[in-house]
Amino acid sequence: MMASRMERSISEEVGVLTHILILTSNRLSDLRETDTPFYLSLLRTGYTLKGESIEEY
Repeated sequence: MMASRMERSISEEVGVLTHILILTSNRLSDLRETDTPFYLSLLRTGYTLKGESIEEY
């Protein structure tokens, strides 16, 4: 529930639709290997709200 409220709040604040992805290190490794274009897009346009930055993987 908390992620959906945060997503809605951020969307309203910035005026565009946003999506929150909760990614574990295993999921990031999987994305890097199986969906490289999406993974690279995350590196360029993603924001870390809490935890380690995606660039560290």
